[in-house]
Order: sequence, then C-alpha cells, then structure tokens
Amino acid sequence: YLGPAGTFSEEAALRFFGSSIHKIPCNSFDEVFHAATCGNAQYGVVALENSTEGVVTRTLDLLLHSPLHIVGEISLLIRHHLLRNTNELDGVE
Repeated sequence: YLGPAGTFSEEAALRFFGSSIHKIPCNSFDEVFHAATCGNAQYGVVALENSTEGVVTRTLDLLLHSPLHIVGEISLLIRHHLLRNTNELDGVE
C-alpha cells in the first residue's frame, strides 16, 4: 500500500484483507506496482479516485502498462478533523 503507516491506503488494505496481513508500506504508486509485479507482495492497494483529484491518473497509467489486474474494491469515507489548543477560530484560514 501507499505508505507510511496510518494512511488511508493502509486502512483500505486492513478493511479489505483483515488485520492478519503482512503490510508493506511503499513510497509511491510505482513502488506498490513493482512490489506486486515482482512477487514481493501478493496484492497492491492503490487509490483509483479521490475527492481532490478525481481519477488518480498515475494509477491508471500504471495499470495500462503492467500485468496486474483489479481484483477488488473498497470505498472509504474520508474525514479530516481540525484540532487546536484554543476554542477560537482566529488565525484559521
């Protein structure tokens, strides 16, 4: 999965495969594809789309030029929370 630990890709891997998997965090989409292609990993977990970018073009480009196939899908509701020491909005843009 696209790492480091604690990313949404890791969460997707855990939800899809369960907590008994051996996780291999990768630094890029290319590294995820390489790990799965060369046999260092049985599966790779990458984003196909997100609310910021829409379709993740790097994933689609890699799918076109690799022997890998999509075997499953999981959707995650992504929420971010803004935390602060004071209960004021001053300085927040």
